[in-house]
Amino acid sequence: MYFMLDDAKLGIQEGARGRGAKQRIADLSPAEKALRKAFQQEKRKAVQAAKKATPGPDGPAKVPKAVTQTDEGGYRNVRALLIFEADDLAGVSKGRCQILKKRIVAHIGTLEEWRKFVYMALVESGALTAREVFVIADGGTGIWEMVDELLPSTSFRKVVQVLDFYHASSHLWAAGRAYKGNDTAERRRQCIKWVSPLLADLKEGRVANVIQRLGALKVKGAAAEEIAKVKRYFETHRKRMRYAWLRDQQALIGSGAMESVHAWVIQARCRLPGMRWSMVGANAMLRLRCAWASDTWNESFRLAATAPPRPADKIVKLQT
Repeated sequence: MYFMLDDAKLGIQEGARGRGAKQRIADLSPAEKALRKAFQQEKRKAVQAAKKATPGPDGPAKVPKAVTQTDEGGYRNVRALLIFEADDLAGVSKGRCQILKKRIVAHIGTLEEWRKFVYMALVESGALTAREVFVIADGGTGIWEMVDELLPSTSFRKVVQVLDFYHASSHLWAAGRAYKGNDTAERRRQCIKWVSPLLADLKEGRVANVIQRLGALKVKGAAAEEIAKVKRYFETHRKRMRYAWLRDQQALIGSGAMESVHAWVIQARCRLPGMRWSMVGANAMLRLRCAWASDTWNESFRLAATAPPRPADKIVKLQT
């Protein structure tokens, strides 16, 4: 099975919306107030943890931007996942495949809420009982910590963690631009000439060669800081970059399918020009979009129709 995770952004504006409307906390529904309170608590915990953390190679720990955003508005992270079986991959053209059957989940909320959604998706998709699972994601530390916790390798289940090749290559290009420059046509040509063989090494799984070349560069100032950052990135994810072995196993090395989910499931409906959502309204629409894209529309509505009625004080008026 394949298990992919990634984040996107949606515009959030709580309270009264529309031209000339003022944002007032009094206008929030009980559910929206609860979400806002949860975000504030998560923000305080993240700030406290950053203050207590031991400074690393990059300096003092920083609070993620998604946590430090204002609670009343702005862009928030939409966490999303995609799960499918290798047998459901069908080739449509050279180098392109179509996923015939998949499960998609997306949510805006706290990290603890997201962990519950991920675990439910793993159970319902059968990933926890699969013999082999390939997890493909970017370099976000929180993602891999959650994978280690919810989907560890066991005696009956082999979990292969894969750093998305295109995220890895983007870091290599960043090092190339810092080393060779990017402000003139000649420097861009020199950058391409320097990066190309390293990309070939990266694709063949020779990460040690790439790390050695980065460590041997004699640069100073901001360029040295950028190259050192990229070097640490490759050292951290070295075991997740066995791309030659993965190709021998006929396994995927990129999360293009996950990026496609962001484009046609989430952003095509929820991130149109000028569009803003309440968190409750956005999550309601995300549920519908994910049910449609996962081909579980009828099942989802059947479960909703047979669910026991909710107490009147729990019913939330959705704002879209």
